[in-house]
Amino acid sequence: MKRLTVGLAGLMQINFTGDKQGVFRRAITELEQLSEKLGFEFKPYTKLMVTGSNAAEGAAWLEREGCDFVLVLAASFAAGEAILPFARMNARIGIWAIPEPNTTGEVALNSFCAINMQAGIMTAYLKEYSIPFKWFFGWTDGERFLPRFRATVAALTALKNMRGARVALVGGIAPGFNDLYYDERLAEKRLGVTIERNAEFEDAERLALGYTEAEAREAVAFFIRGYREIAEGSKPMLELQARFCRAYAEIAERDGYDALAVSCWPKIQSRHGLVACAILGRLNEQGVPAACEGDAPGAVSQLFLKYVSFGGTTTLLDMAGFDEADDTLNLWHCGPAAPGLADGCGACMRELTHHTKDDTLIHLPSYNDLRFKPGAATVMRFTGEWDSMFLLGGGFIDRPKDCFAGSSGWFGSLRFAGKPASALDVTNTILTRGFQHHYPLVYGDYVSACMEAAAWLGLKQVETMPYAEYLQR
Repeated sequence: MKRLTVGLAGLMQINFTGDKQGVFRRAITELEQLSEKLGFEFKPYTKLMVTGSNAAEGAAWLEREGCDFVLVLAASFAAGEAILPFARMNARIGIWAIPEPNTTGEVALNSFCAINMQAGIMTAYLKEYSIPFKWFFGWTDGERFLPRFRATVAALTALKNMRGARVALVGGIAPGFNDLYYDERLAEKRLGVTIERNAEFEDAERLALGYTEAEAREAVAFFIRGYREIAEGSKPMLELQARFCRAYAEIAERDGYDALAVSCWPKIQSRHGLVACAILGRLNEQGVPAACEGDAPGAVSQLFLKYVSFGGTTTLLDMAGFDEADDTLNLWHCGPAAPGLADGCGACMRELTHHTKDDTLIHLPSYNDLRFKPGAATVMRFTGEWDSMFLLGGGFIDRPKDCFAGSSGWFGSLRFAGKPASALDVTNTILTRGFQHHYPLVYGDYVSACMEAAAWLGLKQVETMPYAEYLQR
């Protein structure tokens, strides 16, 4: 992953009596320490600026240093002209005020008033430019700085890594899954992501079948790690699955793909008598976001979740039901979740029972049978014409509850677009708005970071549509 580069600029006016230099030195020290904790590069412009020409020199230096985000600190009140060069930078911008050192007598710094004026200048005076910016207040360990800044670092790190990313659709969209169609041109325009939809299943097939026996043994040893149990019916096909897993990973590395959308059926079933669930679970666990059923927007969304979580393991789920009694949703899929996402009972590799078109019952290896471990998680999907974000926060519950076979768990403490929501209202929103039936997920609470990324990109949030008995449109 590419690290975010954060710049710092300091503005002041001479006639305020507070220790402006001391404020600026402290800010540099604290951000240097924070850069190590949060994993960003830090580039401070070390001269406090007073005039517009000073500010132009500082902004130019920060541009040359390749800053992605620039914090403009009001070490004291500052001239309005000093914010203009920063407002017009290519980097995204934050304005930062610190508390007054005293609460009575003469105002020593007037820092907060400075960012109030700067916000007004960018919003009103520069209104035709539509400049997004974010405000910060307090020292870096404060409750009004650190959570806001952490969300910014996560969001902008993800957006930086998305720009220039490449996602491959291998083998096409699953037959009949027409809700997963997309316009790859808009993905590139809005997110900077290129989707290659001409990758062929046969390429993966040739690679998989062409590995030597020694390579295949090595692939199997990697493939079976972390399972509590492997069903007897799956064992004869372990080598073939391991070969395909290695082939998909090799294609991603060879061709520079950051994520894959894999046509997990029908070809791999009809040609080789297996399903790709366990293969996709292992790919996700080794850091290659892989969506099943040819869901390219799902793969793009998984890739974003990987970046916003700084490398978290993602998965792609269906919604199999909802329970009004405890306001939970059953998030499930036939078995593509990574073994490492299992609860304390572990993951088992099992055969999938499947009915053919002529109603013949067959058994296909292999899927990952697991219950999701309890903990906070985030569901996010780019939707619409890549101009909207579906965002659901919550977590898998930590209590026994019946689940279907496959990769399954009950998801509660629901927050839809950042607001508490009932399972019924979430369900009504999904069905009434016609949301796609795939839900990309990563463990951890990244709702604020996702909402921030949407704001920087100008994406709309899918809003809750409360349940009603009448037809809603």
